[in-house]
Amino acid sequence: MASSVPSDKPALRVLHVTSMFPTAAQPSAGSYVETLVRGLETLRVRQEVMAIPYGGPKGKYWRVARQIRELAQRDRFDLVHAHYGLAGWAAMWHSLPLVITYAGSDLAGVAGPIARRLRGRLEVALSHWAGLRADRVIVVSQRMLALLRLRDLRSKAVVLPYGIDTKRFAPGSREHARRVLGLGSHEKIVLWPHADRPVKRRDLAEAAVAEARRAIPELRLWKPPALAGEEMPLCYHAADCLLLMSDSEGSPTVVKEALSTALPVIGVDVGDVWEWIGRVAWCRRVGRDPRDVAQAIVEVVRGEPPPTPPRWISAFDVTATAQRLLEVYATVLTDHERCRGVAT
Repeated sequence: MASSVPSDKPALRVLHVTSMFPTAAQPSAGSYVETLVRGLETLRVRQEVMAIPYGGPKGKYWRVARQIRELAQRDRFDLVHAHYGLAGWAAMWHSLPLVITYAGSDLAGVAGPIARRLRGRLEVALSHWAGLRADRVIVVSQRMLALLRLRDLRSKAVVLPYGIDTKRFAPGSREHARRVLGLGSHEKIVLWPHADRPVKRRDLAEAAVAEARRAIPELRLWKPPALAGEEMPLCYHAADCLLLMSDSEGSPTVVKEALSTALPVIGVDVGDVWEWIGRVAWCRRVGRDPRDVAQAIVEVVRGEPPPTPPRWISAFDVTATAQRLLEVYATVLTDHERCRGVAT
């Protein structure tokens, strides 16, 4: 996708490379990257997105590396921004300035069977390799800085979570949302909007809801259907709370979206989740014991609905995060020009 706004000055041109971007089959996948791109459009940035198909063999990154290099050189971009470590590795084989945003498992690795863990370690190694080539690296939470194992990487790291559209993700009618989504008005809905991957720990969520159902029989763990980004707020409006049990996260946007719609979040200590929900009285920090999670669910569902979102959620609006990213781009381009001047 591209954007063009008339001006006397030439617009900054950015090539985004990512495997996290909405498709017809997965309309909400990587919606936070799409939101960022749209936020940059309002700042007169001209952009193209090279979306690497999600899933499939990891060898695809090697195959697309050549395509990215040719596109970067042919279309005269000012810089390349890769979203996720493996996308950064595929996008590093050119001479343009490079920015990489790490999302979570690309630095933390993954749990599970030994073959899966070994693949995860390889991804972490390739992500670090790409970071050494990059002009700037971005991590989406303060905790992720410690996952940058090399001093050279930490010295050029910036903490910048993905933003959300706080105008779209705002409080709304529960009755209307449930009517549209076909949910019963009597049900108590625990929202589970996560990918079907072991790291998201649906097993723990199901155990906790089963335990909580002893006190609230009408309780239901609900995974919404594949919806386009503009329809996602309905899921938050329809729910009584959001559950996040993941083993690994960076800075999950679902938490910020839920808070922006005044939906209580019950979450484990992962990424920056506790940092944000700990500031809100109507959210709950929990451990990974299903009984503790169940107790929190019962407390939240039986409590009064929150009146309004926290005021500080505006700091995560995409307009603000896009402006901060534009400042990162400007610094990268200035440093790149300075280095070229020294070399000549």
